[in-house]
Amino acid sequence: MSAVTEIVVLHYPAERGQNWDLLHAAARDRDLRLVSWEPHLLGLWCADGEQYACYAGKRAQPGIVIHRTVAPFRGIAIPVLNCLAAGGSRVLNAPDAAFRSRDKLLATLDLARTGIPVVPTVAFDEPAGGNLAALGPGGLVVKPACGVRGEGIRAFGSAGALVSAWQLRGVRPGAPGYHAEREHYLAQPLIGGGGQDIRAYVVSGDCVALMRRASR
Repeated sequence: MSAVTEIVVLHYPAERGQNWDLLHAAARDRDLRLVSWEPHLLGLWCADGEQYACYAGKRAQPGIVIHRTVAPFRGIAIPVLNCLAAGGSRVLNAPDAAFRSRDKLLATLDLARTGIPVVPTVAFDEPAGGNLAALGPGGLVVKPACGVRGEGIRAFGSAGALVSAWQLRGVRPGAPGYHAEREHYLAQPLIGGGGQDIRAYVVSGDCVALMRRASR
């Protein structure tokens, strides 16, 4: 009887639980065993000539690692995943590329560099820092760069309306609520419903899944 292959999944099982159930069922059908690691329990040891990853305070070097829903932990997750890969673990999806694709600004830049058409986009932390006038006089949609499932998306009738609303935030360096690392935003022309896109998942050059998304 062959040994069951064990795969560590870096995630929280309750986060998008239905997706986890589907992944777990697919693994069971293939005689794979999934082990959950919670991102906040990652650690890294570094000294002269020695670096290794830790989980829950113990040195760890799993054979295979999948990472999910860990964007808020990128400061520790990327170094740990890179350390594991350097030590021989097979980390599915390069962590730097995965986190880059998670950021709408970095993903847009990558698409534009490869010649794929993109929606005109202004990126900013504060509206005054971006050339919103370049988007034209019409309505704008503003998206948090790392938002998911439509959370935090807002529409404004004009660039002026956006600037006026933003001034209400009042969060500046040294003020309560300020954080050194903040969310950045993308502004794009507001387009009415009816558009759609297709997301394709490609593994080793083969398309393994498709999803059609339609706006309303």
